Amino acid sequence: MHTIPLPLSRGLALSGPGLPFCAGALSFFCQIAWPWRLALACTVILAGALFWRRYLRRRPVSLTIDADGRLWCMLANGQRLDVARILPGIIRPCVLCCRLEGGVVKRCDLLIPGGSIPQSAHRAVRRAVIGFRPAQPADRRGT
Repeated sequence: MHTIPLPLSRGLALSGPGLPFCAGALSFFCQIAWPWRLALACTVILAGALFWRRYLRRRPVSLTIDADGRLWCMLANGQRLDVARILPGIIRPCVLCCRLEGGVVKRCDLLIPGGSIPQSAHRAVRRAVIGFRPAQPADRRGT
């Protein structure tokens, strides 16, 4: 069993809240009437802030790889996600991005930039995601 901590990278910590504010500022300066401009800017900033807050509460803080290849992760809100399925994403040496599904918690997004964890840990996570096989249910033909 191998546990890998997944810290929030500096770039993601800056760009997460910064992107909605930049989009809100751009929508504030578009060429429409002032009341619509203000409503659009507030809506964009509010939606971005809500999605960022949701991501921070549900992001994985550690990923555990069992000896038999099963994966599970601890989320920031303290829940455990037993991975039953991995949806396709980007798996490269510079970034790993995919969606994990399963367990009581339905899903979480796994985003690991290459520089946020040691290279050996990033390689181990990439290998585990590529070689992931869901647990097979027990065969019930004997009854």
